Amino acid sequence: MKPRSIQMFDKLFWISVILGFVYLAVTWSDLSAELEAEPEFAAIAFGAAIVGLVFGYGVSILLWFLISKKANNVARWIYIVLTALGVVITGVTLFELSTNELIISIAQTALTVATIVFLVLPDAAAWFDRKGTDGQSDISTFE
Repeated sequence: MKPRSIQMFDKLFWISVILGFVYLAVTWSDLSAELEAEPEFAAIAFGAAIVGLVFGYGVSILLWFLISKKANNVARWIYIVLTALGVVITGVTLFELSTNELIISIAQTALTVATIVFLVLPDAAAWFDRKGTDGQSDISTFE
């Protein structure tokens, strides 16, 4: 069974993903207006935006899977580094956001930072060291 820290990581991760979709819904009209401002590039830019979103969410979900389901320590540290970079980028762009965007962005960033905290707590670290097992397996049965 997963330790409490990993269970909390799972919950907060998915809440953060949902907030990301909320943020996308809130900002979609602004994004569309920016893309339509230059009609000759609109189709390419729109396609690039969709590919970027799919890629970004795909990488996030892949990291979640490797962390939560496979207890992959390398994925945990990649996730931590990418999240730290995301926090820095969020900090730089905060002054460019509307109030609604700002609230959602800060909430999503706070949730993501909380996921990191849960990933480095002692019970989570021990779980990664055991490769996701509960530590009670007796392999002598198979010898």
